[in-house]
Amino acid sequence: MRRLFPALLCALAACGGSQPPPPSGPPPTNTCADYGKAAFDSLSAALDTYRACQTDADCTTVAFGASCFDACSRAVAIGDKEAFLAAVEDINHTQCQAFQNAGCPKPEVPPCAPPSTAVCKAGRCE
Repeated sequence: MRRLFPALLCALAACGGSQPPPPSGPPPTNTCADYGKAAFDSLSAALDTYRACQTDADCTTVAFGASCFDACSRAVAIGDKEAFLAAVEDINHTQCQAFQNAGCPKPEVPPCAPPSTAVCKAGRCE
């Protein structure tokens, strides 16, 4: 029995295993700014896929924001405007939901100049 007890303890404690050490300190928590930045980054990435153009007439401006962040307008391809707006709704229902669940205040509207006319530069709406 004496030889069995140390072996049992070793098995329970995963002796010889490559278990990572437990994390030190409290688990990381997201701040309201973290939630807003993650949503901003996601929408920015989506926007980049919706900017292809051949002429200025292919481009228009859209409000660039979601329920957890607000920013100045951006240019998007007219043909991709609905897809961009769908991306906004998706972010509202996913990333911004965490923002709202955390009790974060409504984001401030930044001071923006009136949107300029969107143009096509080097194959991208600007």
